[in-house]
Amino acid sequence: MPNANSKPDVIFLDKIESGQCRLLVRWNIVESTKEDPMTGETRTSWDYSERVIWWYLDSDDIGTGTLEEIREYLAATETTIVNLAKATDLDYDGSACKK
Repeated sequence: MPNANSKPDVIFLDKIESGQCRLLVRWNIVESTKEDPMTGETRTSWDYSERVIWWYLDSDDIGTGTLEEIREYLAATETTIVNLAKATDLDYDGSACKK
């Protein structure tokens, strides 16, 4: 499970290329505390699930395509994007159904 020292964004726009966005999509974001192995001090940490997906940008959805318009579009479709990312995280070999 990925881990960060600061609270991660649910959707991080990593790259835009040929009308598509590469997105880092995160869910199950949980705050925890961890001990720093070098100093022994306790620090806040964030654990989460993550998938990298490519999302097609339709020109009807993003207006003129400025970065701000793209970010607004991604925020408006966050639930759909997260659900797609979660679906790619499923165990399709059927072993999860056999438990």
